[in-house]
Amino acid sequence: MVKQLRDRWLAALLCGFGVAFTFFFFGPMDLYVGNRTEFLFAFSDFAGFLALYALGAFLFFGALILFVPEKIYPYVFGVVFWLIVMGYVQGTFLNIGIGSLLSDDVGSPLNPAFVVLDTALWIIALAGCMIGAFFMKKHDMIKTAALVILFIICGMQLVGCVSELPDLGKATEAETGTDTEAGTDETAGTDAASETETEAETSAEPEMLYLTTAGLTDVAPGKNIIIFLIDRFDVSYYYDLLDFDPDFFAPLTGFTCFPDNVSLFSRTYPAVTGMITGIPNDFSGKAADYFDYAYQNSPFLHDLKDNGYSIRLYTDDYYCYRDASSLLGVADNITGTTGYVVSDRAGLAGQMLGLSAYRYLPVVMKSMIKLSSGSFSESGTYTGDEPAFDVSDYRTCAAMREGLNVNTSYGENAYVFIHLNGCHAPYYLDENGRFTSNGNSLDASRGCFGMIYDYIKELKDFGLYEDATIVITGDHPTPIDDYVEPSEPRLTALFVKPAGRSEEPLRTSSAQVCEANLIPTLVRSAGLRTSHSYGPGYFDVPEGQVTERHHLFELTYDDGSSALVDYTIKGKGSDFDNWRITGRTDIGWLYK
Repeated sequence: MVKQLRDRWLAALLCGFGVAFTFFFFGPMDLYVGNRTEFLFAFSDFAGFLALYALGAFLFFGALILFVPEKIYPYVFGVVFWLIVMGYVQGTFLNIGIGSLLSDDVGSPLNPAFVVLDTALWIIALAGCMIGAFFMKKHDMIKTAALVILFIICGMQLVGCVSELPDLGKATEAETGTDTEAGTDETAGTDAASETETEAETSAEPEMLYLTTAGLTDVAPGKNIIIFLIDRFDVSYYYDLLDFDPDFFAPLTGFTCFPDNVSLFSRTYPAVTGMITGIPNDFSGKAADYFDYAYQNSPFLHDLKDNGYSIRLYTDDYYCYRDASSLLGVADNITGTTGYVVSDRAGLAGQMLGLSAYRYLPVVMKSMIKLSSGSFSESGTYTGDEPAFDVSDYRTCAAMREGLNVNTSYGENAYVFIHLNGCHAPYYLDENGRFTSNGNSLDASRGCFGMIYDYIKELKDFGLYEDATIVITGDHPTPIDDYVEPSEPRLTALFVKPAGRSEEPLRTSSAQVCEANLIPTLVRSAGLRTSHSYGPGYFDVPEGQVTERHHLFELTYDDGSSALVDYTIKGKGSDFDNWRITGRTDIGWLYK
């Protein structure tokens, strides 16, 4: 045993350290530093548990190498060596063209040839390690070469770790309330190459405002304008629901369906803010500046206030606002916080380990990692008087199951905007509106509409339905592939119930409408007094009339920068022959 320990101690040390440090500590740390402005928490919030997990991995793999029977020792050493080397190679060189988590479905589809090549490299490397293990006893040079390679990899990781230590003290988005550059759309910071953040100054006790869940189940006793925004509610999901049940949408009495509807943008940012304010983003400045200007200078929001409407916005931060100070004087469900508290540090560390695994796993296995930006909201919350609203359908559905309340404290009339995750992967909602860890788009859509149908029923019970204006739509269609210009129509499902309609059966209009018709429809339906000319609403567009509409596709280049590709649509949106590229503007980094 003494000889065995003497012969194996260096191999055990390097193997244990290689696995523990690379995959369990440096990997999550590197991803955090490279994308820290996308996270609300600090490295210290999960570093302790990372260290514990890394220590456990070090002891396990070190003991495995030390004490495994001599007969199989070379092969065990070969497998561990293979994992360390190929994990490092994968994470450093082989994640080509993977910018978004594969649990989402808008990253560029993987080239089958690349998947085969990547898998083949792992298999060939394993075969080589097993051949080397077979001859290792007879040729000490093989073991020596393997130990040198492990030493080099561990050394490079240590150097990388030391070089990133100063960045750990830099502020996150939550700590500063300032905007810095971030990673790919609607991911959890998985693109380790997107390390182009600007520096932010820390503040001892920054005051940050955020949108809360306050009043989520409240309706006004007078007129209600209610927007249910189902993220990525592409018209294809509408047809999927019809295929599932031809009468699925029958409860939408008083509504008109507009299947030929074009959204302006192709992503949540800046689509949601543009829909709320009526002010699109020209990407000339930072996101925070756009949010400040749009929310504070929206004629529509000012008209709502001037007409005695309370405004409650239930949507996510980052993509829809950076600090709710942009919404002061606008939204009535704002509170302040001096920080962000992580309630589940072990769980947060586990989420970061999931990102690390995503980075180092072979391409064919990456889809096993089910993470999104929303996954991290489970681990913490703002330290304010009310819970922060996040786009977690099952939480919203759970709140709605308690029933609606007619609340006069917000005033006689209300504008309520409710953002649901809906058709956006990963899907955590089942068909009954409850949490599931393995959902799909159809069941998530059914769950969202089940909640909406209950909401409508209660409005009818309160006698408030006929006077209500209700819109059910998406912020954008499914891009299918953010890295390739669309080659087929991109339409967003839309249902509209104007005030004055109630029990009339759902009808379908073939009118060629677009997002520009949204706010005019709300103004007309609610009878808002205004000095602004908003243009035609949905019901002002005759069926059969050819209209000109625009869709700005946010194209991602391989280097991470973006362009707005302006599609002009003249005629039926379902016919891609009517889609023409009429402009292209390089905008640099999308999330400035």
